[in-house]
Amino acid sequence: MSPPVVDVALHPEQLELARDLLARPGRRVRLHSLPGDKRYPGHRGEWRELLTRHNQILTHALGEARPYWQVLTEYGPSDISPSIQPLLDRREYVALEEEWEDGELRARRWITEAIWRAGQEDALLRTVANEEASGVWLLNPRSRALAHPYDGGVDLYSPDAAIALGWSRRFAAWRPGACPAADPAEVLAYCAPEERAVIRALVKRRATVELDDDDRVTHLRVPPGQVDDALLAGISELGALRHLWLQETRRPCRVDALHPPAPDISDRGLARLAGLTRLETLRAGPLPGVSAGCLEALRRALPACDIELEIE
Repeated sequence: MSPPVVDVALHPEQLELARDLLARPGRRVRLHSLPGDKRYPGHRGEWRELLTRHNQILTHALGEARPYWQVLTEYGPSDISPSIQPLLDRREYVALEEEWEDGELRARRWITEAIWRAGQEDALLRTVANEEASGVWLLNPRSRALAHPYDGGVDLYSPDAAIALGWSRRFAAWRPGACPAADPAEVLAYCAPEERAVIRALVKRRATVELDDDDRVTHLRVPPGQVDDALLAGISELGALRHLWLQETRRPCRVDALHPPAPDISDRGLARLAGLTRLETLRAGPLPGVSAGCLEALRRALPACDIELEIE
């Protein structure tokens, strides 16, 4: 197999210059990977959404079954990282330069010519979304459009402001701030069966739930006025939970019952969280009904957890 012909216009310094020039107002369009401007996918449904968006965006910019240039960049030591090597092994690349320095960073680039087909670069897009590769550039040699997928979305650049405006309109629903948050009930379709009852209760209380690749809860944010001992008992069963925010606030009791009092959280209820041995972050407060002794006991039980609790 003969190596691809290297386009002189993609020499590293010229690629950097092109990026800087195209970053002028009206030349760049930023599109996000997930609803609610969420940065990282947490379950299979979000991965499917991310890949669907990226493939639609890149197909529009590069053209289905059209030739394009793919550039991989790596910053760091001389050894090729384990995340980049599998990408280089997929097809034949040409090194633009063996090594060059960017300040204190060492950077190398490889380029190849390929035919764009939606779905065939999902492994590359997953690597980028997982923040295992950052310097990935895709170029349409005819229109000179540049696409830069990153962990959180895709940046599109065009030397033609009219083309960039067309992108902005076509993908308006995926622009930053334009995406409504996903329905939290969606996680029920992907969560681990043994956690479904707990997640159903959390969804009813408008909690924000994020799942990992094994479909288990890792991030949980409970809104004000929704935390009580019963909910804490359910949360204590989430063995993979790493980050927990209990946004509890005390609400005054009103005769008209429009502002009921905050649910009670007892020492016994909060102590259940001591079983969450993988917990890295715990934020809550103010918490009426919780004692300083319970807080100290929780800190002793979870010495590796960053705990910030406000008690009354």
